[in-house]
Amino acid sequence: MLNDKLIIAGQEYSSRLLVGTGKYKDFEETKRAIEASGAEIVTVAVRRVNITKRDEPNLLDYIDPKKYTILPNTAGCYTAEDAIRTCRLAREGGGWKMVKLEVLGDQKTLFPDIPATLEAAKVLVKEGFIVMAYTSDDPITAKRLEEMGCAAVMPLGAPIGSGLGIRNPYNIMIILENAKVPILVDAGVGTASDAAIAMELGCDGVLMNTGIAGAKNPILMASAMKKAVEAGREAFLAGRIPTLGRPLLNVVKAALEAGVRIVQLREKALSGNDLFNLAMELRLLTRKYGARLLINDRIDIAIAAEADGVHLGHQSIAAQDARRAFESSSLIPHPSSFLIGVSTHSLEEALQAQSDGADFITFGPVYFTPSKAAYGQPVGTDKLKEAAEVVNIPIYALGGIRRENIEDVLRVGCYGVAMISAIMSADDVKKESEDIFKVHPLSWLPASTKLRRRLKWLQQRYSSVFFLI
Repeated sequence: MLNDKLIIAGQEYSSRLLVGTGKYKDFEETKRAIEASGAEIVTVAVRRVNITKRDEPNLLDYIDPKKYTILPNTAGCYTAEDAIRTCRLAREGGGWKMVKLEVLGDQKTLFPDIPATLEAAKVLVKEGFIVMAYTSDDPITAKRLEEMGCAAVMPLGAPIGSGLGIRNPYNIMIILENAKVPILVDAGVGTASDAAIAMELGCDGVLMNTGIAGAKNPILMASAMKKAVEAGREAFLAGRIPTLGRPLLNVVKAALEAGVRIVQLREKALSGNDLFNLAMELRLLTRKYGARLLINDRIDIAIAAEADGVHLGHQSIAAQDARRAFESSSLIPHPSSFLIGVSTHSLEEALQAQSDGADFITFGPVYFTPSKAAYGQPVGTDKLKEAAEVVNIPIYALGGIRRENIEDVLRVGCYGVAMISAIMSADDVKKESEDIFKVHPLSWLPASTKLRRRLKWLQQRYSSVFFLI
């Protein structure tokens, strides 16, 4: 760990923990907490703390500027003009060029005012300040601040002083994936585990004040935060071991690497919150591989997780009603691009789903499988063929599908296959998925130019292998 330095604007720091100086009972406690934290960067509120008038009680009497990097911040500023003026005061009064930009938009939550932050950052960077910008956990804003020339971006983990921890790790992960400057979580850390989580995500550092100063024993909490940041960083660098068995995300990743481009999340036993969290993790993974993510039945989860659509059971709401729900949501920029699939088990259900506006259907169970035993006897390939001949939307064979019988279901006219256990239970998921793709629909299509063109068009929108998890 000796060479693992935090580098901001070319300056190296051994500690990845940055601390504030407010809310302590006195300057002496502030000093002791900073020492216990091991921090090398200490941030001070220019508007609230005397750091320039030497004839009055002065924080710098307790914090040696030769030992610590003083980081003036603009806490308490609610306009870009105030923040810019405060930074200029810090440079004129103390000679500090590196500043923490903080433009607040609300006195209750202390959320940042993003337009004002961007405005102030533009001016300060132009004037030669080294700007570390406090912002929301919005990945777009974080990237814009970086592109404007900020030396570091500091998204909040939760509202300032809330102690709620990292409320949206998925946004932080997106920010980290796209960043070329240090990303430090700022605000919301309540205890040591919160700091460790931030570091395990891959953050370059953590800044905190209330999490230490507000503790019953600030000195002891400062020591705990130091250890948590170090442990989280080491865990991130080391890489965690796989959990017991094969982690679901690892299985999905292997299938995606092999070419699967539609994944359906159908974990019916999970709570809404757990389902949403899993959906967000899968959303990050599927986007990386250009794949589509569908959520089973839960339209609300699909919208919240920015999935690519839903798959409805035969007893769920009609596809046309699901379409209206998507179109009425302001969270979805292109509702028409959302896919709606429907599970069907008979010709009548297949035709009804098509009439209701489904984009595709699954049909089965074609063969016996324990997971579909509740639906009665397998429909067999004859019923599948009957449905494939009259339905004009993609139809996927479902139930007991394995590599050995894919040829049979493709020959009767279905577009592709939906699989669970054949992929999930494989010793080598990637190889099994690759072998499945070798049995390609074009191999079994009659030599009709029109039909081949139709299939190639479908392949631009759909995957011929549909992975259910």
